[in-house]
Amino acid sequence: MTDLSCDKINDIDFCLQALQWHIDCGADFLFEDESVDRTIVSNVVVVDPVVVHSDINKNDKVIKQPDISSKTYGASIAIEELKVILSDVNDIDALKAAIFDFDGVALKKTAKNMIFACGNQDSKIMFIGDVPSSEDDKNGDAFTGNIGVLEDKIHNSIGLTRDDVYLTNICNWRPPGNRSLSESELEILKLIIVKHIELINPEIIIFLGVVPAKLLLNAKGGMSKLRGQSFNYGDGMKAMVMHHPDSLLKNPMHKRDRWHDMLKLKEMIDC
Repeated sequence: MTDLSCDKINDIDFCLQALQWHIDCGADFLFEDESVDRTIVSNVVVVDPVVVHSDINKNDKVIKQPDISSKTYGASIAIEELKVILSDVNDIDALKAAIFDFDGVALKKTAKNMIFACGNQDSKIMFIGDVPSSEDDKNGDAFTGNIGVLEDKIHNSIGLTRDDVYLTNICNWRPPGNRSLSESELEILKLIIVKHIELINPEIIIFLGVVPAKLLLNAKGGMSKLRGQSFNYGDGMKAMVMHHPDSLLKNPMHKRDRWHDMLKLKEMIDC
């Protein structure tokens, strides 16, 4: 059992370690802006959200009944609505605005920011990862923090910069606790990323990790099977699967594989 003596609680290093433990377990955001004293007992009043109540005491704990008039989404409803929205999208700025306004993905409610893309939208090389990192969610931009630094170095190794490539993810919001995306979420998000690829219209697509590769190539197997192969996507686009920089930070032994894959990418670019 964890020692929570007064000396421990007043130890800054111990508190930082305890906080890091919660972050490692996935508790990386607050549900409320201010702490709440759960020991206070107060009256509980259930109210109808659409009716003005004048008889509620300020010390009462108010629980609102669900507002059945508000808009709720099922995956099928969200998909149909999204198809209509995307049919009117003809450029990247319009896509970004459409995604920002779309409420059919519950992840939007828990993420701090919508993460769209970074790099050069006129590039013919498009990198696609899975989900934004915690640093991305915090900074409001794609491929930031240690992951972004490493990915930039990888590009530099074959003479590329971030201005030479375009980077995005299949998901525009960080899942809480970095959990895996559900099948229904993937079904919705696939519509967005397919439209995104259509608008960028790259010559080469690099899938960073197995999640985007399986979603968009219908590929089977793990990274050891998928990387190193040549794929075709859409109308004549070449595709490859490489290790995500987050995977390289956790498993440095895979850096050799990524280096060989980048050399293949350079050959494709030079052809």
